[in-house]
Amino acid sequence: MLRNVAKGHVWSFGVTAIPVFEPFFHIRLKSRVLFATPDDKSGETVIADVRKQHRLRRSICKGWRNKQWHGRLLAFLEILSGESAFVRLSVSDTAAIVLEATPMLFTSPVSTLSPDALEDDEEEQDASTLGRPEPEEIDP
Repeated sequence: MLRNVAKGHVWSFGVTAIPVFEPFFHIRLKSRVLFATPDDKSGETVIADVRKQHRLRRSICKGWRNKQWHGRLLAFLEILSGESAFVRLSVSDTAAIVLEATPMLFTSPVSTLSPDALEDDEEEQDASTLGRPEPEEIDP
């Protein structure tokens, strides 16, 4: 698990592995962040309040962009695999599932412009932007 302190809270980054069988067998990784408060005695106490966990994810993780999430995921996979190019998941004393530690790379058929490359007025000029009402839909 990756850990750090931000705004007086300890965050721990981890993943949940979800096996997927269609269209081919693969393991999907879902990022997770759990918050705790530092303690003088035991080290830290996990925050049990679900709403507070949600608020902290929305505030502290808000500044994390795809580059930071991707970096944390790669660091997590490197910790799991150690010196190997594979992650071994033991399923019994004599058997294991062996997974490549490198995520599958692909090229998306669609993309967006980087917000850094747009002028301030350019971002919302498209009238078809989802959630933007047409002028006739606005009540006076």
